Amino acid sequence: MDWDVICLNGGSWSGNSCICPTGYNGEQCEEKDIVCENGGTWDGIKCICSVLFYGTKCELVSDSLPIGTPPEEVNATVGVKVTVTNMEFTKDLENTSSDAYKSFAELFKTQMDTIFQNVSHYVGVEIKKLSNGSILVEYDVILSTSFTPDYMTELETSAKKVEETITTVIIEQGDTNCTEILCFNPNETSVDELIVSYDPLVECQETAGEFKEFFYIDYKDETPECINRCMQGFNSSLDCNQGKCLFQQSGSRIGPRCFCFTTDTHLVLGRNL
Repeated sequence: MDWDVICLNGGSWSGNSCICPTGYNGEQCEEKDIVCENGGTWDGIKCICSVLFYGTKCELVSDSLPIGTPPEEVNATVGVKVTVTNMEFTKDLENTSSDAYKSFAELFKTQMDTIFQNVSHYVGVEIKKLSNGSILVEYDVILSTSFTPDYMTELETSAKKVEETITTVIIEQGDTNCTEILCFNPNETSVDELIVSYDPLVECQETAGEFKEFFYIDYKDETPECINRCMQGFNSSLDCNQGKCLFQQSGSRIGPRCFCFTTDTHLVLGRNL
């Protein structure tokens, strides 16, 4: 190196080379070190970013996030509690291997199959627990449907039908005039909320972390995509005309925003989300 070379940015000459301060490198300390942001790590060549960020320094929020491939079939359950009034609880009903339990379970499942036969996506019931109180039965109504963009709506409709059906049947039995094999107490029946085995929105928002409120599921070719409104090609995409959509990470206007070109190198904040 020539003696007349000046070390820049606070660097000092050692007699052989420039000793650069933290944050700078190069023969004259002329290059600023790249500091990876948002948890990115430097591999010696470039910043390695998490899936939530991209850019030279991991400084930008991704427009879309990876999520798992949806299953071919989506299962769901609706928890129900009923009280059987025309049979008495016995100790052997606590033993799932006993003849008494097996006999009762067969009767119960057969009657439930009849009750729910007109509920779309109905598969069957699974008894979870039998307990004293005449016979208190806690069970799951099992639903299943093929995965499509409308699968959640279909399962929610079926779950609502489950509640309407069991409520109607028990009321129609009446308190004293029931002639069915199993009779139920209308005042001791409850139906829980639908539990679905697969929900891409949960995975999407877990991946989005602190920005989860800005990410959602939209569909392309019947495949769920985890996106924010800067992701183009969807009906929900933010249209910035000739500008550019960027995700603003701080300040009072966090989220996808349109920025307008004013020069070849600068952007100014444009239309709000």
